[in-house]
Amino acid sequence: MESEKASRRAMEKNDEERHGISEEEKEDYTDERTAYGTKYRKELEAQIVTDELTGTANLLGFTNRLEQFMGLTRREKIPASLVYLDIDHFKKVNDTFGHAAGDVVLKEVGALLTRSVREVDVIARIGGEEIAILLEGTKTEQAREKVEKLREEIQTLTFKNYPDLKVTASFGIAPLNGAKTLEDIRAHADKALYNAKNSGRNNVKVYSAQ
Repeated sequence: MESEKASRRAMEKNDEERHGISEEEKEDYTDERTAYGTKYRKELEAQIVTDELTGTANLLGFTNRLEQFMGLTRREKIPASLVYLDIDHFKKVNDTFGHAAGDVVLKEVGALLTRSVREVDVIARIGGEEIAILLEGTKTEQAREKVEKLREEIQTLTFKNYPDLKVTASFGIAPLNGAKTLEDIRAHADKALYNAKNSGRNNVKVYSAQ
């Protein structure tokens, strides 16, 4: 058996030498394949948690980060705010200008938000026209000031090929330290957003337990 293995290895070595493949080249090739495999896995993992249209996080990616930060908030008492926003009358945008225009709006709003927040903050498209923002290390009043600026910037956006198209957005803010579970914080942000939409839209509301 050992002699057969030795013979097989000798034949493999002869083939490698005949084709000009050195041990160093084999190691380089193996390293290259390993690096490619690692890069591919990372790209695949990024795709799983990224919204294809806007390039922001998707619901899965955002939920993972929100869960992590809620734990950190409880342990370290670090403030943070969850923001939900809806693009107002988005169905009317699609009905009037077409779904391609709706996609342009989502892309431009996503790009504006990405430019306007810090790298530590997280932006995600979590529904059709619904976007979430996790403002880390941000108290409620600071979050409100930031969100008011975002609201103003959104209503001044212009869209290529759609000169007559204008949009506004409604925002709901909820502090993470006011929630015990993931379901709680989502419900709080939802309630604040609902209040903003019921108050004429294009405004900002902060969650209140009352």
